[in-house]
Amino acid sequence: MAAKPYNFTIEAHSTWAVDLRVNPDGPLFDLSGYRAFMHIRSPGSSRRILTELSTDNGRITYPHPEAGIMRILLTPPETARLDWVNAEYDLVIVAPNNFAMRLIEGTITVKPAVARWVQ
Repeated sequence: MAAKPYNFTIEAHSTWAVDLRVNPDGPLFDLSGYRAFMHIRSPGSSRRILTELSTDNGRITYPHPEAGIMRILLTPPETARLDWVNAEYDLVIVAPNNFAMRLIEGTITVKPAVARWVQ
């Protein structure tokens, strides 16, 4: 399965939540036991990591693992700290036997906020 292109916009100072279904056009894909990583990197030759989201740090979760559904989540304070505008990413899942698959890839744009939510 090749990574599918998918571009995101994150609105700063807002909750950013994305629910994805692995293999949306095919049979259910059970994510039980899988880990996931999403590296957001600066574009161009430096490719430094700007943000890392993963099942290890709790930013990627599986609300319905048996149905292949994962959730990517950043809270308003987390999106407020994003100090970049354009980036590239890919999302990888890793099976218990360490077989890795890139699911999606693309660009992410952070849209600055005018109003700021204060916690």
